[in-house]
Amino acid sequence: MTKGRNIKETIQEEAFRLFLSKPYDKVTYTDLEKATGFSRGAILHHFKTKLSLLEQVVDKYVFKNNSVFDLYNEQIGMSFLSFIHIYCDWVENRKREFRSMGVENYSLAVVNIAMQASYFYPGMVQKLSEFSLKEREIWSYILRRGIESGELRKDIDIPFIAHNLQDTYYGTAFTGLARPDGADIPFLRKRFLHIYESIKA
Repeated sequence: MTKGRNIKETIQEEAFRLFLSKPYDKVTYTDLEKATGFSRGAILHHFKTKLSLLEQVVDKYVFKNNSVFDLYNEQIGMSFLSFIHIYCDWVENRKREFRSMGVENYSLAVVNIAMQASYFYPGMVQKLSEFSLKEREIWSYILRRGIESGELRKDIDIPFIAHNLQDTYYGTAFTGLARPDGADIPFLRKRFLHIYESIKA
């Protein structure tokens, strides 16, 4: 089982690199064989079609391992300020993980693969919309928890601040497309802290 799982993860990682280097529809099974070192039969054993491979790559790198969800699930009960710092540390760790795969610009990589998926992954746009809504709901919950604990002011506009927090991250990520190393995380932290100062009790 471990061997099979490692093969599958290797195929996903190499496919991710390939999808970043050329359009999805230009990536061939020959490309995948060369990149992974596995036969076409081995690849098809784990992914029945190239589209199913794209879908699982997107699910892994855009949705599953690229969200405030991961932190929220692990960090129950922390203060809003602590969450901001852990969130920024998490993004920095993601950048390091991508660099270890040879991907220097984390922001560009995620946007690139998401844009390609919007053309080929059935339901991708709807899934992105649902993903975005769920993130705002989590930010809203964390804000409410901050109000209940007395950390944040009671009169803040929760939906507006939640949207602002989400846009702050994605705005910083977008401007990171033009930076060699992607999003400027110290600047992101500074922007989050600016919002915190405006809403703290």
